[in-house]
Amino acid sequence: MFSFVTEKKVYFFVRLFLTILLKGRIRFNPRLFMLFLNHILFNFFYFYFMNIYVGNLSYKVRENDLQGVIEEYGQVESCKIIKDRETGKSKGFAFVEMADDAAAAKVIEELNGAEFDGRSMVVKEARPRN
Repeated sequence: MFSFVTEKKVYFFVRLFLTILLKGRIRFNPRLFMLFLNHILFNFFYFYFMNIYVGNLSYKVRENDLQGVIEEYGQVESCKIIKDRETGKSKGFAFVEMADDAAAAKVIEELNGAEFDGRSMVVKEARPRN
């Protein structure tokens, strides 16, 4: 399976790519380089922060309200309530990113099933789209 991507690994792969490029072993292809960099950065940020799914939210809940509740457990990197494209109204769920895995695990453990704005929240680790 894949190991977690760390800052050292990102630095290593970017440096390796540039070393091979500078030694003339491959020609510089800006599109290829951007795809490579995109892949490395996506994996770095995907595995660096713990992504939490928060469901069954009231449609009146705002991002700063939800962020305030979760910040009681640790630093929140981002909080995004998913909205309908056409109406702009909340779909009733959100994604929260936290850098500290222990704090994120505590959020999941303590807030899953807790009542927030009149509804029982579903809080669990977010899974990637298939």
